Amino acid sequence: MKKLIVLLLIVPVISFGQVQVQNNYSTQATDFIRQNSQNAISKMYIMMENQHNRGQDGAARANLMAPAGQEIKIPLTTDLNNYTTIALVGVTYVHLSGKKSSNRGTYRNFEQLLLNSPFSILNPATYDKKKFRKNSRFLRDIKNDDWLYLYFRLSDEGVNSIKSIIIRNSQNRVIYNASTTNVTLEETLSPIVDF
Repeated sequence: MKKLIVLLLIVPVISFGQVQVQNNYSTQATDFIRQNSQNAISKMYIMMENQHNRGQDGAARANLMAPAGQEIKIPLTTDLNNYTTIALVGVTYVHLSGKKSSNRGTYRNFEQLLLNSPFSILNPATYDKKKFRKNSRFLRDIKNDDWLYLYFRLSDEGVNSIKSIIIRNSQNRVIYNASTTNVTLEETLSPIVDF
């Protein structure tokens, strides 16, 4: 009888303790889910707000930009089929701060843009690394009648993107000179890629 009484007293205490632990775990889990969902909702709200602001910034920037245009200073009248190679003499990116970049990366990126052209592309950074470190424009001193010598400059002036391209022959005569405003690089380079 004593065993029965002890058993009847212990079983409810044990099961009550188990229920309490389950309820405690369940409460913690619910609080965790509620807190994380609130964090996720607030993060999602912040991301949506940032995206909305970027859209407004882009629209405001587009309103401030000058209309897209191209000014051809010296038209391309030379037959480009007489040439086999484009030597990248000067590729310069001018940042908003006024700092100029003309390094291996800028030449490599520009070379990638010209890969669809029928010309062989001479990148001075890969042609002769030692000379390139001393003078990135050393290709202009190598004269070859089959080469075109390309000078390119990209600068940002306010919200406008200005691109300038000059192509010279081996006698250093300018055979093409153009400047574009808010036009893609592909369109700027199309006279020498898509001729």
